[in-house]
Amino acid sequence: MSFIDPTKLIQEAETCRETTDAFVSLIQRQPNAEIHINLNDVVKFKLTDYGKDIFYHRFDEVNSKIRKRGGKLIEPDMPKVDSDGHTRMQLWQFMELFGPHTGMAMKNYIEPLEIIYGG
Repeated sequence: MSFIDPTKLIQEAETCRETTDAFVSLIQRQPNAEIHINLNDVVKFKLTDYGKDIFYHRFDEVNSKIRKRGGKLIEPDMPKVDSDGHTRMQLWQFMELFGPHTGMAMKNYIEPLEIIYGG
């Protein structure tokens, strides 16, 4: 059983509030502004150990099917991490890989809880 660190929770809430405030400010200045996001664009984020585990095991299901057919398995690998601790991938890949692990009260796979667009 893990315990929630109240200090960490407050910091995450502050970060979320700051991001929300920035978007609200943008919308107030430009009420009809649209934000276009290309799913092929690159995002960056910092993975937790849990996130790294998800990444490492991303081919497990495919490998079980390949194994049944006697084919060559896809070798698992660890994510590439830059000097600042960020991993990069296209937004659609991020959504595909981490989407099933996203939801209220689910374990965090990135820390802080943000992705940086255009990374």
